[in-house]
Amino acid sequence: MIDDYIRAVMTQNQIPGLSVAVVLKGEPVLVKGYGLANIEHSVPATKHTVYEIASVGKTFTATAIMMLVEQGIISLEDAIAKKIAEYYCPALTELLLQPPLAKREQGQRDKINCS
Repeated sequence: MIDDYIRAVMTQNQIPGLSVAVVLKGEPVLVKGYGLANIEHSVPATKHTVYEIASVGKTFTATAIMMLVEQGIISLEDAIAKKIAEYYCPALTELLLQPPLAKREQGQRDKINCS
Protein backbone atom coordinates (compact mmCIF):
# COMPACT_ATOMS: atom_id res chain seq x y z
CA MET A 1 0.00 0.00 0.00
CA ILE A 2 2.77 2.47 0.92
CA ASP A 3 4.67 1.52 -2.23
CA ASP A 4 1.66 2.41 -4.39
CA TYR A 5 1.22 5.73 -2.59
CA ILE A 6 4.90 6.69 -2.95
CA ARG A 7 4.96 5.76 -6.63
CA ALA A 8 1.77 7.76 -7.25
CA VAL A 9 3.21 10.85 -5.53
CA MET A 10 6.45 10.45 -7.48
CA THR A 11 4.55 10.27 -10.76
CA GLN A 12 2.27 13.18 -9.89
CA ASN A 13 5.22 15.40 -8.88
CA GLN A 14 7.67 14.12 -11.53
CA ILE A 15 10.13 12.88 -8.90
CA PRO A 16 12.63 10.53 -10.57
CA GLY A 17 13.82 8.88 -7.37
CA LEU A 18 13.86 9.03 -3.60
CA SER A 19 14.77 7.08 -0.52
CA VAL A 20 12.42 6.67 2.42
CA ALA A 21 12.91 5.77 6.06
CA VAL A 22 9.89 5.32 8.31
CA VAL A 23 10.75 4.92 11.99
CA LEU A 24 8.27 3.85 14.66
CA LYS A 25 9.27 3.96 18.33
CA GLY A 26 12.94 4.16 17.37
CA GLU A 27 12.81 1.15 15.07
CA PRO A 28 12.86 1.30 11.25
CA VAL A 29 9.72 -0.20 9.74
CA LEU A 30 10.48 0.79 6.13
CA VAL A 31 13.84 1.71 4.60
CA LYS A 32 13.74 1.64 0.82
CA GLY A 33 14.70 3.41 -2.39
CA TYR A 34 12.27 4.16 -5.22
CA GLY A 35 12.96 5.11 -8.84
CA LEU A 36 16.29 6.39 -10.07
CA ALA A 37 19.04 8.21 -8.18
CA ASN A 38 20.69 9.13 -11.49
CA ILE A 39 18.54 9.30 -14.60
CA GLU A 40 21.44 9.76 -17.02
CA HIS A 41 23.11 6.51 -15.96
CA SER A 42 19.97 4.62 -14.88
CA VAL A 43 21.27 4.19 -11.33
CA PRO A 44 18.49 2.97 -9.04
CA ALA A 45 17.75 4.74 -5.75
CA THR A 46 18.42 2.54 -2.74
CA LYS A 47 18.18 2.87 1.02
CA HIS A 48 21.90 3.78 0.91
CA THR A 49 21.72 6.47 -1.79
CA VAL A 50 23.41 9.75 -0.88
CA TYR A 51 21.66 12.72 -2.49
CA GLU A 52 23.06 16.13 -3.30
CA ILE A 53 20.68 18.55 -1.62
CA ALA A 54 22.19 21.83 -2.88
CA SER A 55 20.86 24.75 -0.82
CA VAL A 56 17.92 22.91 0.75
CA GLY A 57 19.85 22.76 4.03
CA LYS A 58 19.56 26.54 4.29
CA THR A 59 15.78 26.28 4.31
CA PHE A 60 15.82 23.69 7.10
CA THR A 61 18.28 25.79 9.11
CA ALA A 62 16.22 28.96 8.71
CA THR A 63 13.05 27.11 9.72
CA ALA A 64 14.74 25.63 12.79
CA ILE A 65 16.05 29.05 13.81
CA MET A 66 12.62 30.65 13.46
CA MET A 67 11.06 27.85 15.52
CA LEU A 68 13.56 28.60 18.30
CA VAL A 69 12.77 32.33 18.01
CA GLU A 70 9.02 31.64 18.29
CA GLN A 71 9.66 29.52 21.39
CA GLY A 72 11.65 32.35 22.96
CA ILE A 73 14.81 30.24 23.18
CA ILE A 74 16.88 32.58 21.01
CA SER A 75 16.56 36.02 19.47
CA LEU A 76 17.50 37.06 15.96
CA GLU A 77 19.67 39.69 17.63
CA ASP A 78 21.79 37.07 19.47
CA ALA A 79 25.44 36.67 18.51
CA ILE A 80 25.74 33.22 16.90
CA ALA A 81 29.27 32.69 18.21
CA LYS A 82 28.03 33.20 21.77
CA LYS A 83 25.14 30.75 21.32
CA ILE A 84 27.38 28.07 19.82
CA ALA A 85 29.91 28.50 22.61
CA GLU A 86 27.22 28.31 25.32
CA TYR A 87 25.82 25.12 23.82
CA TYR A 88 29.03 23.27 22.98
CA CYS A 89 31.52 24.75 25.41
CA PRO A 90 30.60 27.49 27.88
CA ALA A 91 34.29 28.16 28.50
CA LEU A 92 34.58 29.44 24.92
CA THR A 93 32.03 32.24 25.43
CA GLU A 94 34.55 34.60 27.05
CA LEU A 95 37.19 33.82 24.44
CA LEU A 96 34.82 34.42 21.51
CA LEU A 97 33.68 37.75 22.88
CA GLN A 98 37.26 39.08 23.24
CA PRO A 99 38.86 41.50 20.74
CA PRO A 100 39.88 40.17 17.29
CA LEU A 101 42.31 37.28 17.06
CA ALA A 102 45.25 39.54 16.14
CA LYS A 103 45.07 41.18 19.59
CA ARG A 104 44.88 37.94 21.60
CA GLU A 105 47.83 36.49 23.43
CA GLN A 106 49.34 33.20 22.31
CA GLY A 107 48.11 29.94 23.85
CA GLN A 108 44.45 30.84 24.47
CA ARG A 109 43.50 27.33 23.40
CA ASP A 110 45.42 25.89 26.36
CA LYS A 111 43.32 27.96 28.79
CA ILE A 112 39.98 26.52 27.64
CA ASN A 113 38.61 23.24 28.99
CA CYS A 114 35.58 22.04 27.00
CA SER A 115 35.22 18.64 28.62
